[in-house]
Amino acid sequence: MAGAARASPGPGGRDVPPFASPPWRVSDLLLGVGGLLGSLLVVFGLIGLAVALGAEGRDRDLWAAGATVGFEASLAGLVLLLARRRGIGLGELGLRRPARWGLLPAALIGAYVMLGLYQALLVLLEALGIDASALDGGNPLPSDADQGIATLALLGVAVVVAAPLGEELFFRGLLFRGLRGYWRVLPALALSGLLFGLFHVNPSVLVPFTAVGMVFAWAMEQSESLWIPIAAHAAFNSLAFAAHVAGA
Repeated sequence: MAGAARASPGPGGRDVPPFASPPWRVSDLLLGVGGLLGSLLVVFGLIGLAVALGAEGRDRDLWAAGATVGFEASLAGLVLLLARRRGIGLGELGLRRPARWGLLPAALIGAYVMLGLYQALLVLLEALGIDASALDGGNPLPSDADQGIATLALLGVAVVVAAPLGEELFFRGLLFRGLRGYWRVLPALALSGLLFGLFHVNPSVLVPFTAVGMVFAWAMEQSESLWIPIAAHAAFNSLAFAAHVAGA
C-alpha cells in the first residue's frame, strides 16, 4: 500500500506521501489545541463543582471518571468535526486497515522499552547521588481501586476505550499528521510526542510519555493507519488498569 502511493504537493509546497499530508491547515491545529484547552477547563470545572456540592470518596471518583470519559469523547468529536469541515474521510484520517499489522506488537513493545529506559535512567541518577524521586511518581488513575464497581467500570471505559480513541485521533490523527504535512518526520514526531507528554500535566511522565507518543506516531506513519496506535494504546492502558485494580 505504501509503496504504491504517489507523492503529491503538501501544504508547504513540497512533495510528500499522500497519507502523511492530509489537508490539515495551521488553523485546524490551532482550533484543535484551543478545543483541547477548553475541554480541560470544562472537566476541571465539573470536578470542582462536584467538590463544591460536597461530593467525596466514591461520589467524587465517579464524577471524575465520568468527566474523563466525556473529555476523551470530546477530543474524538473535535477531530471528526475538523475532518468533516475539511472534507477528510475516515480512511484518509487514518481509520483504515493497516499496511502492516506486525507493527502493533512493535509499537507496544517499543512503549515499554521507553518506560524501561527511563527507569534505568532514574536508577543511574540515584546511583550518582542525584535525587530523582520527583521524576518517579508515575501517572496514577483518578480513583482508588476500592471505589466501587460503578466507578471502576466507568474508569475502565475511560482508560481502555475512550482514551486510546480520543488521544490517538487528536495527537496522532490531527497534530502529528498536521505537522507531518509541513515538516520532516523527526521534528513532527518530536513535537507531537512532547505535546502528548505535556498533556498529562505530570513532570514524572513527561519524558517517557513523550517517547511513547513518538513511538505511536512512528507506528502510524509506518502502518498508514490509526488503528495500530489505537490498539497499542488500548493494550498499554489495559495492563495499567489491570494492575491498578489488582492494587499493584
